Amino acid sequence: MDRLVVNCYYPLGQAGGGFRTFWRQWQGDDSGLNDQALRQAAGDLARRLKAHCQQQGILWIECGPGDLKYEIAREHRPKDPAFRGVFAVLVGRAPAPLWEVRRNGQGQITELRRTAQWPYVQHYYFQILDPEWGHVVARLCGYAPWGA
Repeated sequence: MDRLVVNCYYPLGQAGGGFRTFWRQWQGDDSGLNDQALRQAAGDLARRLKAHCQQQGILWIECGPGDLKYEIAREHRPKDPAFRGVFAVLVGRAPAPLWEVRRNGQGQITELRRTAQWPYVQHYYFQILDPEWGHVVARLCGYAPWGA
């Protein structure tokens, strides 16, 4: 095996009540929780992550449909046997469950649900070299609550 894929489970991201709890812990309250804020958080993550990669010299590789990310990562693995850490972030699109927020006339949340269809959104594939595990891939969805 030339890589390890890590799967994570975030319980608060699975139901509307858990998602509101996540949002309140992150933002203080849910007064700003709406569809636009969710899209803004996704855009903020993308910009900050890309800027961090550029600042730290980590490869940022945008992948197209059908690209085999493990082959792309293999081509860019550091040659230095002492290298440890993140060496690349591959960016691709994949379906993900997104949240929709509905409010009444008084601004109260009346419904928080997942979209019926899972749209294709940005996912980030962190390519990591670990001294014990070797090549590890951690995949992160670009939309809150950023499931891995």
